[in-house]
Amino acid sequence: MAFDIAQYRIYAINPIDHDWDRMTAADEHDPELLAVLEKAKKTGVWEGDFQHRPRTILIPVLGYPNLISAFIWKQDNNGTTFIASPVELPWLGEE
Repeated sequence: MAFDIAQYRIYAINPIDHDWDRMTAADEHDPELLAVLEKAKKTGVWEGDFQHRPRTILIPVLGYPNLISAFIWKQDNNGTTFIASPVELPWLGEE
């Protein structure tokens, strides 16, 4: 299934320090994840380092009949956590 990287929104949120071991590790060769990471790096949101490598998470979103798959990772420098979602997550603030 094709994806459109332009649809992804990348949110920088406060550090999440716990439960990373409870999340599913993302396939780091997944072209979708690689495109998301490249977008985050090119836009200057993410510095390119990891404290916690990318994970895949499922999020319920009002108005969508199924759970939405998103990526989450944590930057080593300052611990900022990033969530990349193909749909808007307004409760996370500005993208």
